Amino acid sequence: MTYLITQILLCLLAAFLLGLLLGWWLWSRGCDKKIEDTIAEWRAKFDRAESDWKAKLADLEAKLKAAAAGAGASKEHESLIAQLKADVEAHKNRADEADARMKLLLVELDQYRVAANPDDLTRIEGIGPKIQELLFGAKIYTWAALSKTDVGRLKEILDAAGERFQMHEPKTWPEQAQLASEGRWEELDKLQDILRGGRED
Repeated sequence: MTYLITQILLCLLAAFLLGLLLGWWLWSRGCDKKIEDTIAEWRAKFDRAESDWKAKLADLEAKLKAAAAGAGASKEHESLIAQLKADVEAHKNRADEADARMKLLLVELDQYRVAANPDDLTRIEGIGPKIQELLFGAKIYTWAALSKTDVGRLKEILDAAGERFQMHEPKTWPEQAQLASEGRWEELDKLQDILRGGRED
């Protein structure tokens, strides 16, 4: 009887764990889709806004050109030209500001997407779970990003984390990460065969 109850409990536990795993997988797929949709939506908004800005600017510049080519030099005429010039500059400034904000938002959305699906940085010799968390905290989520990170910057991250991390040598991490990001696993394995804790023997 005890054996049967144990088997039932084990089956229930296995079903529960399987349900959690399936739920997590579906949730992560849903998050990925939501992020992708948001990025696509904002890119479309940016493209439409950019088109509107260009059309408005072209209209203002055409009016300014027509006013400048007009006959006479009355105060009203000079005032119109001055106003159109001010409108052109103001529109350019607003467009540049909006353009900068939109691009920053798209970059942040891209970063969020990457952060939601980071690479396994512990695949790099010398990087364990704790150091991986430090790198994630520094917004280094992928092998590609790690490969482009200066060794000096990596040392700064380790030094800032305290003495227990200062003993680690990140000199080879970018090189290893480059191989990983390009899927050159055999070359990475050969390199790691001659490494110990991220150091060359």
